[in-house]
Amino acid sequence: MTQPAGTRQPDSSQLVWRTGLIAAGIAVVANLVVYAVARGLGSPVTTQAGPIGPGLIVSTTIFPLALGTLLLWLLHGRMPAIWATLAFVGLGFAVLSAIGPAALASTAGSLVALALMHLITGTVWCVALTRARSRLRAG
Repeated sequence: MTQPAGTRQPDSSQLVWRTGLIAAGIAVVANLVVYAVARGLGSPVTTQAGPIGPGLIVSTTIFPLALGTLLLWLLHGRMPAIWATLAFVGLGFAVLSAIGPAALASTAGSLVALALMHLITGTVWCVALTRARSRLRAG
């Protein structure tokens, strides 16, 4: 398949970093929307340790995605199947870690919001890697 003049397919390292950044951006925005909706519905997002604010949401969304992106970057050249593996490992980790809010959330609204944020982050990661892998394979 030929590409239009002036465009080029990014190399796989560029695609790794771009995918990680896009996934982090989408997940942060979506999680902040969940936070705003929860707050708008009158449910403060709190745990037994205290309230959770936007800064903590942003940092705890970015951190695991940054680690996953770094791991992908380190391994993608030697293990082409790592894209799919890390996509679903990340999703699985998000699903399992969504159980945590059940033990820590101080209200039902907090439980729903926090669990949803975990699931959103994992789903965005999985979809982003799956789509990027398809793009990479398409050439």
